[in-house]
Amino acid sequence: LDSSYPGQVVSNAVSNHPVFDTIRQWDPLLMVHLGDLHYRNIDTDDQAAFRQAYLDAMTFNDTLGATARQGQLYRQSQWVYAFDDHDFGHNDSDSTSPSRSAANTVYRQVVPSYQVPDVLGIYQAWVVGRVQFILWDTRSFRSPGSDPQSPTKTMLGAAQKEWMRGILSSTAAELHISSSNNSDTHSMTIV
Repeated sequence: LDSSYPGQVVSNAVSNHPVFDTIRQWDPLLMVHLGDLHYRNIDTDDQAAFRQAYLDAMTFNDTLGATARQGQLYRQSQWVYAFDDHDFGHNDSDSTSPSRSAANTVYRQVVPSYQVPDVLGIYQAWVVGRVQFILWDTRSFRSPGSDPQSPTKTMLGAAQKEWMRGILSSTAAELHISSSNNSDTHSMTIV
């Protein structure tokens, strides 16, 4: 709850906070959303539940429809999005999550994206001018946190790492910006 915005509570794990209006007023050239679009923590292979979660995030549980702030922002902005733990599965979810298939399938059905090169996984890259952007998927291939530390423990998986090497070795971009979303830490890295 934010007492400075009465009535703007998170309802059923989605938000209608005024910050979405503020971002929309900035009219950003590009917005990169690094996950936790909703906090439904869906932990089943249920495509309908994921579709409903996206719809609810855009309409504030269908109470505000097209006037919901989050939905207005995404409809009026250029944006890309990668899920994180709460909008992929349970808290700290990884590649063993029962929701993995549904999360990936519904992402492809409802989320605008650049070319996604893998059947499982939502990683993607694009160029704006002389800048190469790389959006990682840190959930679909992630080793369980309980796995012992070893050279095979991963956040990205072998195929995504190889894809990234290919992107970086073949681009003429002068600047590379990559994303990282690791549970409660979200960041962009400029290389």
